[in-house]
Amino acid sequence: MRLPRPARGWFLALTASSPLLLIYAAEARAYALVALLVFCLFLLVAEDTSRAGTVGVALLAAAAMYTHYLALFAIAVLLGQAAWRRRGRAAAGLVAGCALFLPWVPVLRVQPRAATGWIRESAAESAVGFLAALGGAARVTPALGGPLPRGLLLAGVAAAIVLGWSLLRRRKDPAVRGALFFVGCTLGAVLLVSPWRHAAFAGRTELVVLPVWIWAVARAAEAGRLARIAAAFAAAVGVLSSALILRAQSRSASAYDPAVAAAGRLARPGDLLIAAGPFYLPARLASERGRITATLAAFPADLADHPGWLPPSPPAARDHEAMRRAADACSTGCRVLLLGFAAPRPPGIEAILARRGVPRPLWRGGLAEITLWGDSPLPP
Repeated sequence: MRLPRPARGWFLALTASSPLLLIYAAEARAYALVALLVFCLFLLVAEDTSRAGTVGVALLAAAAMYTHYLALFAIAVLLGQAAWRRRGRAAAGLVAGCALFLPWVPVLRVQPRAATGWIRESAAESAVGFLAALGGAARVTPALGGPLPRGLLLAGVAAAIVLGWSLLRRRKDPAVRGALFFVGCTLGAVLLVSPWRHAAFAGRTELVVLPVWIWAVARAAEAGRLARIAAAFAAAVGVLSSALILRAQSRSASAYDPAVAAAGRLARPGDLLIAAGPFYLPARLASERGRITATLAAFPADLADHPGWLPPSPPAARDHEAMRRAADACSTGCRVLLLGFAAPRPPGIEAILARRGVPRPLWRGGLAEITLWGDSPLPP
């Protein structure tokens, strides 16, 4: 479904300014590709589908689901819309795409819960993050150039609310209503499933619907003053967000590398090096390249399975228990070093390592610090 010429300009402006699209266009991950596939699928299903179009719908649906599981939510909503509108060919194409995905279902069924167990945010936190992304901002982790200022995130939330209201007012445009229904129901379904199986994580999940949202906003902005004002505001928020992210990314290499290099010099074989928060990913890379010879541990522990993604909530009891086991595994003569921010130290670390002696700083540079807990453990 083609956009009118004035709306194309809005679409390009909002797409070019979106921080999430900017980030994932340069990341070798599935999110940008699934966003493109679902967007093309939405446009095909929104029109009267020909026989050739039915084949295209089936192939796109299958490709989207094989690319990322988030597409399952989007395709379920599209199938409901096609059935409601009595578009049999589009519905048949979606069902055929699901049939092509059936060989992968056994693999999907045995996916462990721990694969997404690191996601600890509540549905309310995810919903606010979704709104921020729809309004031009984004919940971005430090590994990707975040976090953005809280005021900027709130500005994105406000822009999304106004844009949503302006889309609701477009009752005479079934395409806009259909896009709004698709976006709301897809994100809502993800939130509903998350208490049983973690799926919602602001900063990634909304990519499956973001191009469709931008398309609807551009279509509404072409004909409505309120939508134009809100779209311009969202684009401005997006430009500022993207600029801050690019600036942070250009400086990120120098923020952690000196501390990691110092850890490589100070830690010796047999030591335990605990890398906290955003220091873990560069330390992991240095360890895999032979520049750190000590045993490396992550805090929080989930970072070992998902380097770079920092849970927004404080470390849980399981993180403290994992760190206690790692420290207890240190033999006599094993030193424990903590690589992290100078202040404050991660909560709970000092209590866990108290048996190993009094902490003393070995190295400090900028906001980073390497702390040593004794040359040998103290008796119980």
